[in-house]
Amino acid sequence: MSPLFKSYKPPQKKNKIKLEINPNNIELLRITALPTEDFPGSGLTSYMISKNTRDKIAIWFPKELCLHAAENLEIISDLKFNLATKSRWIKLIASIYYSYTLARLAKQKNINVVHIHWVPLIFITLFMGSKAKYVLTIHGQDARYLSYFPFRYISTRLDKIYVVGRLWTDFLLNKGFSVSEIENFSPIEDSIKEKIIYKKGNKRVLNTVRLCLVGSEKDHKNINIFKRMPEEFFAYLDKKKITLTIVGISEAFFRKVTHKDHIPAGINILGRQNRLATLNEISKSNFLLLPSFTEGNPKVVWEAVQVNTIPIISDTITFLNFDHNNFPFRFNPVDPVDFWEKIKLAIITSEDINLEDYFKLTSYESIREEYNQAYFN
Repeated sequence: MSPLFKSYKPPQKKNKIKLEINPNNIELLRITALPTEDFPGSGLTSYMISKNTRDKIAIWFPKELCLHAAENLEIISDLKFNLATKSRWIKLIASIYYSYTLARLAKQKNINVVHIHWVPLIFITLFMGSKAKYVLTIHGQDARYLSYFPFRYISTRLDKIYVVGRLWTDFLLNKGFSVSEIENFSPIEDSIKEKIIYKKGNKRVLNTVRLCLVGSEKDHKNINIFKRMPEEFFAYLDKKKITLTIVGISEAFFRKVTHKDHIPAGINILGRQNRLATLNEISKSNFLLLPSFTEGNPKVVWEAVQVNTIPIISDTITFLNFDHNNFPFRFNPVDPVDFWEKIKLAIITSEDINLEDYFKLTSYESIREEYNQAYFN
């Protein structure tokens, strides 16, 4: 970590003059991501809770990258270049500049609530001051930003901080921050549901068990667990007792992290796919594998549950509305033997499992209602 970002405990939150918001006179600016072709799940919840509302949207990437062409959304500002491809220092400088730009625009639009969905853009609170209420939602590993300078000081200006995921909620609570965990379930859109290929029965073809994994080329996704899988796992693949389809990474990346010269028989790596193709792969599978060490909002789990594909989940991942204490198919993400044993256990015992006993499906409306409580109170 750069010397600029030094860990410490947060300062006492300043007594802030409470700004009362009339529910009938709210002017909300939501600073967020939206789904793109490369990241179709990014900002999906923001996209859905903002549709057909008066929310004004600002995004930190070029508008033309939006997957949904900003359907029914009022995007009043976008950053003209893609921060995803920039260095940490460029992101910091761009975040400060964009926060300043948004503050000026927000004042012109008489914004009285600013909801920020990316920690570096909390700089807007410095430029707007007491003109608005500030709500922050932290998605996954972004929580680490908040415990470093200068974000730790700026956080005292926030009226409410939400965190998606139990791991990062506990991380910030242990550092003395006042935060609340929030669900961030992103349901499959109605416009896509009718296009998904649903397999009937137990989804098996010629007694072959279909496994799938939706990931990305990031260390915390733990793709390298396949480097150390037991030989029995690869024997099952070779004999076509199981197949594994991986979405979201390249063959080159898989070979790199697993130190393999070729892709083992039975593993099909598709690379990045659009949202519909990804959901179809999940729907066609018996089991979804999630070996990640951490996840902010594991949207892919909720999507699997919706199409009745059973997730097999790392035991370091916990989140609201998931009964992780009793769900039987959880494994140690640093132990490939345990991973394989839980896959076999799921294959043998999951026929009569009812996912609704372990996962409580909700909707984006409940998230919007939770946010409204923060805006108005």
